[in-house]
Amino acid sequence: MAVYPNPAQTTLTFQVSNALLKTTATLHDVTGQKLQTIVITTGQQQINILSLASGQYILKFADGTAERFIKN
Repeated sequence: MAVYPNPAQTTLTFQVSNALLKTTATLHDVTGQKLQTIVITTGQQQINILSLASGQYILKFADGTAERFIKN
């Protein structure tokens, strides 16, 4: 699994294994508030993060893994 670039400004790209296709990922702020649910349709997918405030965020996946990233 990979999440890049980190830090990001306008878009965040994540790569997942085929096991996570057709599942969802959720985007959370550092307080744990869910901001967005993303349906994973391809092994490499982009999220538009332009509207997010600068700070740290967490992308949580259906298999229980999580990746942190920073929005500049």
